Amino acid sequence: MTVTQISEDIATIAVPDASVGRVIADRLRATGLFGEIVPALEEVAVQFDPLAVTWTQVEAVLADLDDLAAVPDTVMGAPLMIEVRYGGEDGPDLEKVAGQLGIGTADLVDQHTASPVQIEMMGFTPGFAYVQGCGWQVPRRARPRAFVPAGSIGVAGGMSGLYSLGGPGGWPLIGRTDLTLFDGRLDDPFTLLAGQWIQFRAV
Repeated sequence: MTVTQISEDIATIAVPDASVGRVIADRLRATGLFGEIVPALEEVAVQFDPLAVTWTQVEAVLADLDDLAAVPDTVMGAPLMIEVRYGGEDGPDLEKVAGQLGIGTADLVDQHTASPVQIEMMGFTPGFAYVQGCGWQVPRRARPRAFVPAGSIGVAGGMSGLYSLGGPGGWPLIGRTDLTLFDGRLDDPFTLLAGQWIQFRAV
């Protein structure tokens, strides 16, 4: 794996896929040497204190990670069922997306709810989940919406995205869930985690 120092206190580690990145992130957190650790689809970003840890020490720790390249991601138990209202006001782009894919709206919903899918990573806003898709190569909207309600579910670039907070967004929307995805009042505000398995269910 390739390690790159991109600033005095940030390094990135190239990984073959998101599942390996999550395993590496967990291993790095256990060392206690790093601050924020952010796994993504193809790399892991790590922050360290250059006044407390030398780059040589950082390199030594990261060099020991090659053996994790083939380690499977941790199984997180039964998938969390997420009830979704598809179409209508909750999924205003459902018909357009189905048309882009050359299928009917019922077929789209059937495919989206067919089997459990894994959350690849978290990002964009607190609690926003990037989820394995159905292989749909759907483009983002040419003009993002000024406001997308919390709980909305969009699709783009082969993935599904779960909007945890209301705000602007550019993904075509196919449905919405009432499940609270982020609650900043709680000690543990996140409902979803990277690596977790979920399954959508139409209601």
